[in-house]
Amino acid sequence: MDEAIERLKRLVRSVAEDPRHIRKLILADRLMVALILNKPELFPDGEFAILQAVEHLGDELVRTAIKVEKASARDMDD
Repeated sequence: MDEAIERLKRLVRSVAEDPRHIRKLILADRLMVALILNKPELFPDGEFAILQAVEHLGDELVRTAIKVEKASARDMDD
């Protein structure tokens, strides 16, 4: 699997275990992790609505986040 996807999966697991870890992430990672976990309350200081986060990330990063979310869902089913 793509290295970027594996890296993002690790970030998602880290934040799922301890949401405070999200504060250490760069903005794009923070937005993707919050979207993958379906937790907009993790957006920085309430500065983003969901659609604003999607627009900020752009198509490529949103597609990466979707891949990670789907892979995470499959992992949970196994």
